[in-house]
Amino acid sequence: MSQISATLKSTPSVPTSFITDDGTAIPVANTLNLLARDTTDNNVNGLRTKADPSGGDDLYVELTNRVRGTATVSGATTGDIITLDLGASAAVYRFHLHVTGRDTGTGDGLGYSVFGSIKTDGATATVIKTAFTDGDEDVSLEDAQMDFIASGNNMILRATGVAAQTISYAAYGYYIVV
Repeated sequence: MSQISATLKSTPSVPTSFITDDGTAIPVANTLNLLARDTTDNNVNGLRTKADPSGGDDLYVELTNRVRGTATVSGATTGDIITLDLGASAAVYRFHLHVTGRDTGTGDGLGYSVFGSIKTDGATATVIKTAFTDGDEDVSLEDAQMDFIASGNNMILRATGVAAQTISYAAYGYYIVV
């Protein structure tokens, strides 16, 4: 008579917590939600992991030092696409911003890359030198303009539209700061 011998393995161990760069995520019913997002928070690596601040079951992988925004400009008026408060400490920032826009009536488009540096003393922001802007516009949108400005203690990416046209803008970018 033959015998079969088997060793029963115990139930695998399930982690009860996940330590991140910023906090600890706790699974609920053995489930952890791993999510991605971006943030304006400064991090020298440009990437970090972060637990839900309430100690929940969400663990985020974050692209840091990111800015983004949208605006719709009707006529030859201005609209602020991105505004970033530069904080209460003296610092120097370098921004790389990418913008696209579309005339909502004609479908004509434009696109820009904006590279600019700005400093703050913790209370007032100042653009260091006129930002470099590379732009492509359909003929009907050649009068549009993109500006990198300081106002108060903020960096602002501002669009100027074109008379009798409505342009929807979207922009994103990143920065380094020291």
